[in-house]
Amino acid sequence: MSKVDRQRGYVYIEGVTSEKADGSARQIPVHSSKVVIRRLALDDKRRKEILERRAATPEPKAEEERPKSRLRGRRARTAENKGVEEREET
Repeated sequence: MSKVDRQRGYVYIEGVTSEKADGSARQIPVHSSKVVIRRLALDDKRRKEILERRAATPEPKAEEERPKSRLRGRRARTAENKGVEEREET
């Protein structure tokens, strides 16, 4: 990897280039969701510390998901206030 654009979420990878009209090469940005990390370099001291710190802290428990209403916004409020019931299919 030669460059990372964190604001836009793109990664510039060495060897992924296209040729411009004048013959020069330019790097093509690849979106970070399309990239798979196959090997992580652990020779960086700070990266090791961060990974150890994350492994030591427990993950937060996921909150239970509440069922979402199919009606949203104003329609949901008016339907609840008027006591509208769902119709049964025959």
